[in-house]
Amino acid sequence: MAFGSFDNQITHRGYVTKQMDQIWSERSTVQSWFDVEAALARAQSAIGMIPAGTGAQITGQAKATDTVSMTTSASGSTTEPPPSA
Repeated sequence: MAFGSFDNQITHRGYVTKQMDQIWSERSTVQSWFDVEAALARAQSAIGMIPAGTGAQITGQAKATDTVSMTTSASGSTTEPPPSA
């Protein structure tokens, strides 16, 4: 699954540094999304939009420890079928 600006066939071959590769990795991108959602939940909890303590619970679970395991071909199509509804 490709998310980063540097995740393409050119940079795939090593035209980026290891640090850039880590910053734009799927795990880092997903964790950044989780961080934003967790911050929003904490703010909503603080002003009473969601139950007290819920923001902290969401923050505790918002860890990109198991990102989607999916391989993507160069064309961008996945090799795994979509989940059934």
